[in-house]
Amino acid sequence: PLPMSRTLLRNYYANLYPYEQLVRLLTRNGDAVTNCEFAIEGKTDTGDKLYKRYVSVRGPSELRDVVSRFRGVTAFHFGAFYDNGVDKERIQAGESVATRRVLSFDVDLTDLEFLDLEDADGRVSAEKCDKAYPVSAAAAYILRNVLEKAFGFTELLIVYSGRRGVHVH
Repeated sequence: PLPMSRTLLRNYYANLYPYEQLVRLLTRNGDAVTNCEFAIEGKTDTGDKLYKRYVSVRGPSELRDVVSRFRGVTAFHFGAFYDNGVDKERIQAGESVATRRVLSFDVDLTDLEFLDLEDADGRVSAEKCDKAYPVSAAAAYILRNVLEKAFGFTELLIVYSGRRGVHVH
């Protein structure tokens, strides 16, 4: 992954991420957002990884608060919907079972071998990824058209995934 400043990530998750649209997509079939599992990734000041699963929220504003307050947030994920809520012990005991997931595609520029995205030191260059971003946009456009025209999808959410590409849900 590309290093992004904590300030940029905090600003993105606090002010720019489309939480309302995401929750609307997640609950479009009548599922309660409280039954959807979220996970949050972050890093400490010393670079140690943090990961918290089994996060449950009541709505988009609470999701925004939980994600943007997470220490050193680098990403967040949404997972399955459970029939009896998102509780680690109940899930591990089989008392709450996953019933549905959102179909998601991750379009990552770093997976495309024809793109030169490395700097002189061999690390992924943020500037080169920014210049190659139209490739992600084109891939998302093609994927959206295939999903709509070939498979009949009517509601899609395309989200910037942190400089390397996009997620299509």
